Amino acid sequence: MAAGLLALTGPAARAETPCDSLCSRVRSELKSYTNWLTVNNAKGYIGEVGWPGTTDAAAWNGLADHWYRDADTAGLWVTQWATGEWWPNSYALGTYINSVSESAPLDTARPPATVVEAHPSTATVLRGVNLNGGEFGAASWSATTSSFSNANPGIYDSAWHYDTQGTFNYLKSRGIKVVRLPFRWERLQPALGGALDAAELQRIIAAIGRANAAGIKVIPTAFNYGGYMLFDGTQGVRRTIGTASVTTAHFANLWSRLAQSLRGNAAVAGYGLMNEPAAMTAASGLTPAQTWEQASQAAVTAIRAVGDTTLVMVPGYNFSGVARWTTTHSRGWITDSANNFRYEAHHYFDRDGSGAYANSYNAEVVDATARGYTPTVVTTPSTVVPTTIQRPTTTTTFVKPKITVNDQLVSEGGIATFTIKLSATAPQPVTVTYNTADGTARTPSDYVLVKGVATIPAGSTSVTVPVATVNDIAKEGVESFTMRLSLPVNGTISDAVGLGTIAASD
Repeated sequence: MAAGLLALTGPAARAETPCDSLCSRVRSELKSYTNWLTVNNAKGYIGEVGWPGTTDAAAWNGLADHWYRDADTAGLWVTQWATGEWWPNSYALGTYINSVSESAPLDTARPPATVVEAHPSTATVLRGVNLNGGEFGAASWSATTSSFSNANPGIYDSAWHYDTQGTFNYLKSRGIKVVRLPFRWERLQPALGGALDAAELQRIIAAIGRANAAGIKVIPTAFNYGGYMLFDGTQGVRRTIGTASVTTAHFANLWSRLAQSLRGNAAVAGYGLMNEPAAMTAASGLTPAQTWEQASQAAVTAIRAVGDTTLVMVPGYNFSGVARWTTTHSRGWITDSANNFRYEAHHYFDRDGSGAYANSYNAEVVDATARGYTPTVVTTPSTVVPTTIQRPTTTTTFVKPKITVNDQLVSEGGIATFTIKLSATAPQPVTVTYNTADGTARTPSDYVLVKGVATIPAGSTSVTVPVATVNDIAKEGVESFTMRLSLPVNGTISDAVGLGTIAASD
């Protein structure tokens, strides 16, 4: 018990819960995203967060509860991954299932639902799940060619499906207030720039109507990963937004037409511009991330141009990953005449953020520990009422330590080991986002790109970040790159840039 405190019950009391190394890493990743939102005066939405409900379910649920508490504090909208009538009951990340028959209306909660339901919607924050099916039967983001295309979208209720009224009613009974509803662009607009397919549009509107009948809001979302499977006369070929085949104007046209069809629909909570844009071909003079920024801005502008002020969810590039967000997007990019948008990120807890969960919970803890994360204790308000406080508790002001990064000189082919250092120890972990940036040295020919979130444990003063350089045999002079720091937590940056100098090998 704290000095001077003899008895304490109630909101002023605090409950302490352990947070292991994996928990610390996951919370740090989310914090880097919410800090970015604060810096850019923006609001956030986690379109996907999911964890296994089978093996190690209790441990994953404990971590997820810590995550949701942070999301509560940050005021994030959240749709958890995932549920839907067409998911097999064996799907590890499934939240709700039909206990008797797959492909039937949902009727049973699985372990992840416990956490989802413990962090419900409020007057200003919507919480729910992804309701999948509308994107089924289509090509993956990784497929460059496929039999699926705008000319061969499959057969409805054989290749893809929108869930029935029974499922919406069941989700409502569990406290779900919003669903993210996927669709495929190729099915909704089979001719780029052309009219929307009347049958598919009606299926989407009908699904929104079923949600509305149950008292659930919907976020219809294009599940295309930044591309479009365009028929070339033989097969579908993935063409990404910003190329000559699938232009930014084509993408804006999709959302202009869909906004005109859904404008004023009270059950639509927001528009999901695109699920996880990735592996896009860069437009002339732009990086892939900048290409996506340009395309998403064009879509927002197109929606507003038809007089629609509906909330728009704008995903980040590179699968919208929380852990990669700050290095993918250095600053906010959307200008919205209605000022009604949220940046959408996704968060999975496994080491690569893929959601595959190839390793056990304990193996992920070991990995997080090896990366420098340490266990912490999280304090949260209890639910009882304060009674007796013997005397005032003395407090001290925490002065945030200054954070610096050093310069490094390394021979070509060697390892440049940067040290991120604090001016003094801190009573709590200090985190800072880091990433390398090209100078006269370029990645990947001269060095290996490095980015992430560094954690300096409480009581420690430094952590190191190794950067491998490449001996490419070519006779080159001295080259350089930089290590850059941003988005500190519990510290302030006094030296944000370390210079890495690569000396030519003999």
